[in-house]
Amino acid sequence: MYEPSQAVDASVPGKKLHKIRGMKMRKPDFGSTRVSLIAENLDVEGRLVFSGELIVNGVVRGDLVGKDARSKIQIGPSGQVVGDIKVPTVLISGRVDGEVYASEHVSLQATARVTGNIYYAAMDMVKGCQFTGSIRQLESAMVIEQADVRMAQRAATVTSLKPKP
Repeated sequence: MYEPSQAVDASVPGKKLHKIRGMKMRKPDFGSTRVSLIAENLDVEGRLVFSGELIVNGVVRGDLVGKDARSKIQIGPSGQVVGDIKVPTVLISGRVDGEVYASEHVSLQATARVTGNIYYAAMDMVKGCQFTGSIRQLESAMVIEQADVRMAQRAATVTSLKPKP
């Protein structure tokens, strides 16, 4: 029978431990890990802005933008993105039709299918991936600047095309 008793971990201020029959276990801290999932059965349309990690196994029609420097995205083997990606760390195993801006690292796995340009600070490609477009290595700050310019241009174009009431 599980009966937790409260104990304090002296190595971490404010951390409580649970004891299970003499064993000490640290209570998991899920507050610092933010993972969002777009499952295989989802088809999402629109611009998504996120922090933490985003896993795409479904379909996204729109831009994906990481809010902070620790944001990362995984496009799973069944995942598909039709739009631009602006995230520091990008791992692609699925399909992307759009520009990729990775200010830290981009990785194309063997099952990756990318149509569009890739701007990156560091990159690796696994044998078997398919890529159509151009690649350009830049300093991290320049990758972010390129993404901001492109997305601003696209936003201005969309705004000018909207019908006036």
